[in-house]
Amino acid sequence: MAVCASFTLVSCSSDASNESDASNEKAAKTNSQVEKAKSEAVDNAGEQPVSSNAKLPVIASRNAGDGLRIDLNEVTTSSAATTVVFTAVNTNKSGEELSVGGRFDDGTHQVPVNDKGRTKDGGYHLWYTTDGVKLIEGKHAKVYRAAYDTSGECLCSTDLGALSIKGGESVVLQTIFAGLPKDVTTVDVTIPEAGVFKKVKVSR
Repeated sequence: MAVCASFTLVSCSSDASNESDASNEKAAKTNSQVEKAKSEAVDNAGEQPVSSNAKLPVIASRNAGDGLRIDLNEVTTSSAATTVVFTAVNTNKSGEELSVGGRFDDGTHQVPVNDKGRTKDGGYHLWYTTDGVKLIEGKHAKVYRAAYDTSGECLCSTDLGALSIKGGESVVLQTIFAGLPKDVTTVDVTIPEAGVFKKVKVSR
């Protein structure tokens, strides 16, 4: 069972420029290519991400500097878990590699042990994950942070310290959170270096 941390949202502000309104008129549907890419990239999170040639749907994109582009692909939820899928794209020319390292990390190796904010030291290996991705759910005023299993491992893409993306290539990454309430249809997705993707439709 995953230990999922959610926190009451007291206030939230962002200086991110070019914020995208990623809402669509029609309810978002789970895309089979996303499911395929997720299974290729990681089995319930935690494995090394792999390059994917699948053309995934793109809700919105952000340039993160150094030639790195972040494509937000999908946000899906069930009663048990919510999954954010995004692609890190190296838009540089062939031969110009980009290191992933701790770009998408929350900058700490503390692991949540309950929903009251209590944490424990999870070890330095937790610095190279995608646990810096967050969901902001305005309807019930909550911020959702990455889920962890009972052994203290992040249910997200991990072991990114040595990962590099070759020029013109990409990797598919993901982060898992607690499930969203049934009445939640959109969330704001925060990805380190990419800022906030506003009002993203949630697929069920």
